[in-house]
Amino acid sequence: MRALSAVVLAVAVTACASIPPSADIQAGDRCARCRRAIADLRLAAETIDTLKTPRPYRTAGCLAKYIKGHQDERFLAVYVTDHSSGRMVLAEQ
Repeated sequence: MRALSAVVLAVAVTACASIPPSADIQAGDRCARCRRAIADLRLAAETIDTLKTPRPYRTAGCLAKYIKGHQDERFLAVYVTDHSSGRMVLAEQ
């Protein structure tokens, strides 16, 4: 049973790692939820939907509100910006 759990975990981690965050988010892009301009990239977040379409969000708070309002929607990956490094990381981390 442990071996099966380890294999499932390894596959899940590999699958998530194969979908990198979009490098296309720029200051001035529009948030997918509130449509306001993304001014500070250190606060930005992003989702990748099942069609592998990235959607930028102005802040992690905007992302959380969007997810709460769209609980039936599925995402392949959810990324937030790590404050210390400034890089996008999986939200689970």
